[in-house]
Amino acid sequence: MEDVLIVFIVFGAIVKIIQIVSENRTRRILIQQNEGNADLLKLFEGDQPHKRENFFIWGLLLIFLGITLLVGYFLQLPENTIFGLIFLFAGITLLIQHFLNKRASEEETDPSSSAH
Repeated sequence: MEDVLIVFIVFGAIVKIIQIVSENRTRRILIQQNEGNADLLKLFEGDQPHKRENFFIWGLLLIFLGITLLVGYFLQLPENTIFGLIFLFAGITLLIQHFLNKRASEEETDPSSSAH
């Protein structure tokens, strides 16, 4: 079980490093060329709502992952069951985020509905 967790952590770290390097390379090219429209430049601004939403989804995912591992440990569940629960809770997390995004987009398009 610990081996699998180590693989997930290493894989996640590699993906994050690649993401940071590619974003920095893109920023550097845009600065050198002094090009890019406002939408593209907004991607690299600091405090953005979609980045805050990403923190929320990752927080939910990690909470559910921790709950799954704790329940599996204390109930002495087989590893296959624990992995199934991890994917189940990950799916629930994504569904929660989908419905929250859907509700937020509906509130943006219809501001009168938020007065309830």
